[in-house]
Amino acid sequence: MSAARRRAKDSLRRIHAELEARVRERTADLERSNEQLQAALAERQGHVWLLESIDRIHRVTQTTNDLEQMMSDVLDAALSIFDCDRAWLMHPCDPEAVSHEVKMQRTRPEFPSLLGVGDEVPIDPETADMFRAVRASSGPVQFGPRSAHPLSSELAQRRRVQSRIVMALYPKGELPYIFGASQCSYARVWTPREEFLFLEIGRRLEDALTSLSIFHRLRESEKRYRHIFESTGVSIWEEDFSRVKAAIDDLRSSGLRDFRAYFAAHPQFVRDAIAMVKVVDVNAVSVKLFAAESKADLLASMDRILVAATREVFIEQLVAIAEGQTLFEAETVLQTLKGELLTVLCTITFPSSSAGFNSVLATVMDITERKQAEYLTRQVVEASPDGVAVVGRNYRYQRVNPVYERNWRIAADRIVGMHVADLRGKDVFEQTLKSHLDRCFAGEQVTYGEWLTNARGRVYHVRTYTPLRSPSTKVNAALISERDLTEHMLAVEALQNVQTELAHVTRVTTLGELAASIAHEVNQPLAAIVADADASLNWLAAPRPDLERVREALEAMATDGHRAAEVIQRIRQLATKSAPRKDPVNVNDVVRDVLPLARAELRHHDVSLVLQLAPELPAVLGDRVQLQQVSLNLVMNAIQAMASVTGRPRKLTIRSEKHDSDRVRLTVQDTGVGIAAKHRDALFSPFFTTKPGGMGMGLSISRSIVEAHSGQLWTTPNEPYGAIFHFSLPVGPSPLPADVAPGSRPSAS
Repeated sequence: MSAARRRAKDSLRRIHAELEARVRERTADLERSNEQLQAALAERQGHVWLLESIDRIHRVTQTTNDLEQMMSDVLDAALSIFDCDRAWLMHPCDPEAVSHEVKMQRTRPEFPSLLGVGDEVPIDPETADMFRAVRASSGPVQFGPRSAHPLSSELAQRRRVQSRIVMALYPKGELPYIFGASQCSYARVWTPREEFLFLEIGRRLEDALTSLSIFHRLRESEKRYRHIFESTGVSIWEEDFSRVKAAIDDLRSSGLRDFRAYFAAHPQFVRDAIAMVKVVDVNAVSVKLFAAESKADLLASMDRILVAATREVFIEQLVAIAEGQTLFEAETVLQTLKGELLTVLCTITFPSSSAGFNSVLATVMDITERKQAEYLTRQVVEASPDGVAVVGRNYRYQRVNPVYERNWRIAADRIVGMHVADLRGKDVFEQTLKSHLDRCFAGEQVTYGEWLTNARGRVYHVRTYTPLRSPSTKVNAALISERDLTEHMLAVEALQNVQTELAHVTRVTTLGELAASIAHEVNQPLAAIVADADASLNWLAAPRPDLERVREALEAMATDGHRAAEVIQRIRQLATKSAPRKDPVNVNDVVRDVLPLARAELRHHDVSLVLQLAPELPAVLGDRVQLQQVSLNLVMNAIQAMASVTGRPRKLTIRSEKHDSDRVRLTVQDTGVGIAAKHRDALFSPFFTTKPGGMGMGLSISRSIVEAHSGQLWTTPNEPYGAIFHFSLPVGPSPLPADVAPGSRPSAS
């Protein structure tokens, strides 16, 4: 082959290689262009899918006002858009919670959920970890084989899930929700575009949940409002004052400032304003209170329940609106639809801005019975024959009645506000009144009597302090009731004087009955004195006087003289008329005082005496002579009751002992004829006697004396024979104040 031909063949091979290279290059370019076109097409299709999906979700959210239905439709759309097997919403997304609830879910038929809507699902550790991961992320989080958060085989098998995408939703005012989509048929990896769309769907669900939460709260609030409105025991009116507010604003714009004067001078404006008020609603209590058949009867017009007095209060309501007050309260009179008048307390809450005047709430409380009770109480206080006053904890008068006013001859309006010390005197207040008031403020009712000098002169008042408590049981004031018992106390003193005279006569009479015994008690020591004197003279006349025996005789004479003097002193005590006294007295000493006077009677009637006097008895506070009279009367009655007894011992037992914890009892017990049952009730009555020639005053006077000592005198049978008389007296100071004791009058303060 020639060189030229070889060169031509080589050239052809080069050209062929270049053409093949160019074809391969062009083919590669075409393939790259095709891939780019395919990628651009896929991107465009993905973008279109995203826009169409967002538009679909948007249209779903706009097609209904039912928020729950809208969220259900969104889950249906998500299930379709993502071509997943389950879409669900659970609450709360809280890793610390015990459980969470399935709120909503949508599933494909071939992959039904193992849980139902409303089921409570316990939160296990893996679920808690998922909640933490989701709440830590600002967007969706994937869980599956090829993600940063793989699913455990146990959870995947139990829930029949291979992958899921989940995000936390944060509706305002509630705990977070968790929104998720699950793929059960294969292990899916969610694309960024799908994550973005999932995030957008989650945000719309979040907004819907916020709206739903607000809606539920509003609905609950409305339910509570309606419940309170309808079930409360107070009449409630919802009224529209918007036209009234506008009319008042027009007056203000015209330059009016003195609204009270304007309303008083323009009654037509007031009538027009009443007509402007529209009753929007009333509750069931209002229907019953105003004797209406239905709400419609009260919604028609307010004129049917208004009376002349109501219009004056309505003017005050207009003034409150004009002055911008937000709370108005007043007592007024309304009438029912049957014409019955009601006294009511009306309370209205006005809004702070004009916008709320179309719904103003007014409460009407029926206080008719309370006002009647207040009126009756006021009448009782004002018409009371006793002086009545109320004193606060600051010791100042809050109220006094006309009697109190007359007692001090100071006008009531001057006394009210005065300090008790200013009216009664500082010394009396500090020494007496303050302690009584303080006891009352501590919750104690205090009663006492006192002589005092007021504008009417020297009087005796019995005063009672009664605590006045608030509903919280705290004592806020003292109710003072004082009764003038001056005439009663003067009568008591007169009666006491008569009783004292009668007691004296009785004692003298008793001494007359004991004349023989007294003579014997006196003659015995006198005879001994005479005998000792004669013997002493004989001893002194002897050549060698026996001075020792004379001294013994003289000592015996002195002893017998004292004995006779004591008998005479006891007789003088019983016979002397003196004013009653209150001194410490030992009951045993009283018994020892009277026994010598009755000893001869005991011997004469062959009566044995048994003394059982308790040692170390506490003293009682009383009049020694009066207590001697009681004891002597009981002893003599016992002796006389045994005078006719034969065939059994005559025994008199006198016993003293402590009775209860604060009293001393003296018992006189005999074995006489006893007291017939029919006579027991009248035994202590004046002029009742079973003794021939008796006056029937002894026991009556004895009981009066004992009761004046704050004691008791009573009788019981002595089985099998005789009677027992008991009297008990309080230990120490008398429980009654000295100023109550008959015959006593302390100096005026």
